Amino acid sequence: MLNFSAWFQVPHHRWLAGILLAGLVLRTIVAIWLPIGFDEAYYYIYTQHPNWSYFDHPPLVFLTTGIGVWLTGAVNPFTVRLGTLLIYTGSLIFFYRAVAQLFDRQVALIALGLVSLMPILTIAFGILTMPDTPLLFFWMATLWLSAVEFFGPQPYRPTYRVALIGLLVGLACLGKYHGFLLGACLVGFCLSSPEHRRVLWSPWVVLASLIFALTISPVLYWNSSHEWASFRFQSGRAVPNGTYNWESFILTFLVHMVYLFPALGLPLVAVIGRNLQHQFRGAANKTEPHLQRRLVLWLSTPIILVFAVIAGYQQVLPSWPMAAYMTGSILLAEQARHWFIKYPRRFWNWIVACAVIIHLLFAIALPHLAFGAFQKGSPTAIGGGFLSPDIDTSVQLIDVSQLQQALKNSPAIMQAIERSDFIFINRYFPSGQLAMALHSITTKPLTCFTSDLRGFAYWSRAEEWVGKNAVYIGSETFDVEKSLAAEATSEDWPLRDFFKSIEPVATIPLKRGGVVTQTWQVYTATEMLKPYPRPYGITSDS
Repeated sequence: MLNFSAWFQVPHHRWLAGILLAGLVLRTIVAIWLPIGFDEAYYYIYTQHPNWSYFDHPPLVFLTTGIGVWLTGAVNPFTVRLGTLLIYTGSLIFFYRAVAQLFDRQVALIALGLVSLMPILTIAFGILTMPDTPLLFFWMATLWLSAVEFFGPQPYRPTYRVALIGLLVGLACLGKYHGFLLGACLVGFCLSSPEHRRVLWSPWVVLASLIFALTISPVLYWNSSHEWASFRFQSGRAVPNGTYNWESFILTFLVHMVYLFPALGLPLVAVIGRNLQHQFRGAANKTEPHLQRRLVLWLSTPIILVFAVIAGYQQVLPSWPMAAYMTGSILLAEQARHWFIKYPRRFWNWIVACAVIIHLLFAIALPHLAFGAFQKGSPTAIGGGFLSPDIDTSVQLIDVSQLQQALKNSPAIMQAIERSDFIFINRYFPSGQLAMALHSITTKPLTCFTSDLRGFAYWSRAEEWVGKNAVYIGSETFDVEKSLAAEATSEDWPLRDFFKSIEPVATIPLKRGGVVTQTWQVYTATEMLKPYPRPYGITSDS
């Protein structure tokens, strides 16, 4: 049994516990105060529709988003993020153990410190509820188990761990389809190393393949029952749709550096590049390769390059390659250990400066996102404010409790909801925010009428709303009024054509820092006349 008091007496262990605890406390504070965004709230709707998989993503985000809601019974930004807070801490522990296995505990501690500073990892993977969170957890678990398997007792002999790696890669795929890239890169590493190539012909890899297939069977089952919709939707993002745009390629790279923080991201890319050069030079000179570095390179570089190439013809979200960047940061940590030994003062100046600047930026951004600290027109704004809500995209993060209270405080709205059979919205983007606001108000079903309806296409049938009365709620930011008439976007059909009548009920102004930053409209929609067209999804009983 672990003697925690004795364990904590070791300075290295105190540093380890301090980094993990400090990061958890910081992320918890942000998770409580940061208003909810589109994607996070949308994944809350997953928890209302349990299924084997979903149109947008595999199923694990349904579990990670639901953990806090199911444990507390409350629906707010903190509860939907609670699973992420806990799981990301587990990801960091697996990451630390993987680096310690590949190199040593000192490099592992430096690596843990570096990734704990990178803003996008802290926010997108450590605070927000996203499919990337379970992906990263099983990615790092795979990295750790692969390090134990491939760099344990020598000479190498395949063991039962290969089968467990198949399980972990399958679970990574249940987090996000990027897990398939992880599996492909592991195979690439084994092919590139004569010492580890034998694993590909061992019985264990057959068992690993079977376990992998069984693990991803929920996704396969759902897709096979729904015209392979999720696979077609996600794979379509990787298909070129025109001439290659080198400006987008360069801009995407620069954005990644900003999100990683330039003083960390640029050295990271430089170190990866230098290690690649050493690997190719070693192969040409037939010198002994450093296989631990090769494993790290295989699990980072191809994936970074894949998304960099895709960025030239498709939008690449900053989070997509970040699991690979996090893996590659192991090489930066190994290099930083040399800097620490040779130039200790410069090393600490670098780390402290990064930590101070990054946390100062957090301290500046959070009050604005939560309270409009720099919002023009706000009586509480610092220096009178300088950001107008008209150009400030952060106003898309809304206080769902404010929206909920406004709905409850309007007798007309509550009466309309009570008389309705269902509620609908005209865009899937803010649908999750509306669903969270409606949580304690009604159990009436929520759907979406638009050409891009994502998961809503599989949570109901197009015909089931015909003949029923509804309440239409939407944000002016997303053309709530234009969607009613002929001014609707070319991809959508005017909503008035589908109901006997649509009449306004109330207007809800949402405020931040005392200033109206969003306006929501509520309408009654009487007797739906015909199904709203769907480009995909369930359109009939058959």
